[in-house]
Amino acid sequence: MTDDPKASDVSASAAQPRASDPPAPYLGTSLWWEEEQAFAEDAAGRSDDLWGLWGPGPAPFTPEILALLSDVETAFARTGADTPPWPDPHLLPDGSSGSPEEAEYSRCLDPEKYRILGARAAAWTVVLTARGWAVAEEGVPAGSSVDVWAAPPHAGTAAATVLRPRRPEASPLVLAVTGPELPGLVVGVGEPALAVLETPDCGCDACDDGSASMLRELDEILLSVVDGSLEAHRSPTAHGVRTSFGSSEGSGEDTGGPSVRVRAAAWVEDWTPRDLQQPF
Repeated sequence: MTDDPKASDVSASAAQPRASDPPAPYLGTSLWWEEEQAFAEDAAGRSDDLWGLWGPGPAPFTPEILALLSDVETAFARTGADTPPWPDPHLLPDGSSGSPEEAEYSRCLDPEKYRILGARAAAWTVVLTARGWAVAEEGVPAGSSVDVWAAPPHAGTAAATVLRPRRPEASPLVLAVTGPELPGLVVGVGEPALAVLETPDCGCDACDDGSASMLRELDEILLSVVDGSLEAHRSPTAHGVRTSFGSSEGSGEDTGGPSVRVRAAAWVEDWTPRDLQQPF
């Protein structure tokens, strides 16, 4: 293990969170789960059929989930100290999104900013190991020629941190930093791992909508794995991921490789997973 809590190191050896550490204001004036909680509580109190054919609306977070997310935010104050957030560069004063310049589609002026993703993953690693829910294996080879991945992710990865939950029914979690040209993150579930998130989707400046949306997407995936509310599949011609926050499906030309299906199980005994959203 290393004691260097740099953002690109998805490591459990980053400093442990302390009760005195304040939550880091990385996601704006309010944390995304606070906004989600308020929305879910409002939806639960409505008498009309808000969601209709889409199935049940979002459920409020349990106190256990809120405590987990708060601990991650506290740890992130330290693991993310050297990776500042940034706003949506295309956001207009009226709150709408402006059009990128043509030149932005072929450039990324500051790829190092995406190290914030590794910093967030490191915060999750700190919390999950500190709680005794998982053991971290660091520096695991994660290139396309090794057996970590059920199918190689689109982004190239060299090494990863593998979080092995102590509960036998739960699936391992792979956190692999990409780069060095663009230090993004690939999240995998299972053994061998199925990639369920590759972020950023595109590193060009035109597709940049700020750090908050990426961090939320990462949190949602990692929470879903730990909570046991994620299922994913891939075949040579299709792929999909479903969580309590939504679902996505994709298809294309035959890429070869195996067909894989993963269903996460909660990392903690006597933990009730959130309900999955209906597939599109």
